[in-house]
Amino acid sequence: MIVVLFYPRTYMDVQLTSNNGDLTLKKSAIEGFVGEKVKENDYLKNSKIAVSLFKNKIKIDIKGEIVPRVEVAQKAQVLEQEIIEGLKSFFGLEHTV
Repeated sequence: MIVVLFYPRTYMDVQLTSNNGDLTLKKSAIEGFVGEKVKENDYLKNSKIAVSLFKNKIKIDIKGEIVPRVEVAQKAQVLEQEIIEGLKSFFGLEHTV
């Protein structure tokens, strides 16, 4: 019973409030944005993106085939930074991502 009470809830959208107003981020909007960033980097084939929204956290899973002869660790870090900066600038987020 205790496990059920404290199990983290997933949401279909997240509502962010600021001084200028409210912003509702839908799961599909985040998936589309991340999908475009993955296509821009062009080192993953057949990528699949899964987004899980929690109250104070967004979890993004990216799966796909890696193009051979690519430095995966460095490219993954660059992609992560681009997604974080893009979410902050594109959606106008002032919250930590």
